[in-house]
Amino acid sequence: MPPKAFDKVWHDGLMHKIKLNLPANIHKLLESYLTGRKFIIKEGDFMSAAGVPQGGILGPNLYLIYASDMPIDNKIHTSTFADDTAFLSVHKSHQEASRQLQEYIHELEKWLKLWKI
Repeated sequence: MPPKAFDKVWHDGLMHKIKLNLPANIHKLLESYLTGRKFIIKEGDFMSAAGVPQGGILGPNLYLIYASDMPIDNKIHTSTFADDTAFLSVHKSHQEASRQLQEYIHELEKWLKLWKI
């Protein structure tokens, strides 16, 4: 089974986004919260040492901060709940709708690779 998004958050990338978008005191607080934590998530043969702590109220919020700059395309409708995202393209031609989705997915793949998701 593939890893869940919460399990793939790159801490350095998350702290970079927090530093850019939130006040310094919040950055320091969250850095303290994440620094020095050691945990491994194992599911089947997959193991991940990345991620945000789960089971608390900060995990989903930290993930939302991390994913807040996901690429946007005006032709693609996006719906996100926690770490689940759905994409929809509406067009008279199903071939064009499919092409638009594929084009967006290509951009999304670059973003996912950049942020190690």
